Amino acid sequence: MSTMAVKKVKNDVTCFHCGKPRHVKANYYRLIGFPPNFKFIKYKGNAGGSSSSKPTLAYQVSTIKAIAENVADDLSQITLSKEQVHKLMTLLNDQIHGTTNPNISFSPISPRPQVNVAGRCIIIGSTSKLLIDQLKVTLSSYFKLKDLGNLQYFLSLEIARSSKGIVISQRKFVLEMLEEYGLLGSKPSSIPVAVNLKMVHSDENLLANPTCYRQLIGKLMYITLTRPYISYGVQMLTQFMDKPIEVHMVAANKILKYLKNSPGQGLFLSKHSELQLVPFSNSDWADCSETKRSLTGFCVFLG
Repeated sequence: MSTMAVKKVKNDVTCFHCGKPRHVKANYYRLIGFPPNFKFIKYKGNAGGSSSSKPTLAYQVSTIKAIAENVADDLSQITLSKEQVHKLMTLLNDQIHGTTNPNISFSPISPRPQVNVAGRCIIIGSTSKLLIDQLKVTLSSYFKLKDLGNLQYFLSLEIARSSKGIVISQRKFVLEMLEEYGLLGSKPSSIPVAVNLKMVHSDENLLANPTCYRQLIGKLMYITLTRPYISYGVQMLTQFMDKPIEVHMVAANKILKYLKNSPGQGLFLSKHSELQLVPFSNSDWADCSETKRSLTGFCVFLG
């Protein structure tokens, strides 16, 4: 929780535009900030040039300092709820990162902390450790937090760190799936999909429990986050979610047996690699077994 106190300013005037005190309409926008689509009027300078009426960053900082000097501790305290704190932080975030000042430039990879929330866990990511520490201090002043250190496990994603980068895998998740579907003692498969495998819809040999098939395909889709090379087989099996048959379940189990070869394999994200966008595509003429239409596939890697 946070407390604030506000001190009255000597010049207690009221703005006729918004009805709030301590400013007039002439300097209304200079105090609260300009709207996103505000059109600034250019005026000719003394030397024949032109200058914009847009306030500089130094002016905005000085305005904030002037307002902060009017804050005192001798008045009544105002207590904010968690919802009000969240709303305040959202508004401040919009004001800070919504600036269009031409004097400010941003690098392609911003050190600004990125915050992801899932349940009771909060992940803070940034290229600057100083900004992460500052954000931790700010959040701990409003909420009771426990620092768990560097990220190691989150939503079935395992993160291993080294001096060269990080490795993201789903070893525990794969082993749990093998145990759930009774494949821990099975022989691993060397390929995820059989060569020249063609599957079609059929009303024969329907699965007695299609929900089990749908759950398996959903989990395999999640594993493609760290094992993208099984995407083709998983995508092919997703076409039969409505009425899966035994052949489809056998093919899905084959992908799971393929993952048994190396359950801890994942993606390596190098610390020194350049940011690149690499797409791959492939097409097969009239390859669909049911419609005889051409198939197109693509895969995009960023990083």
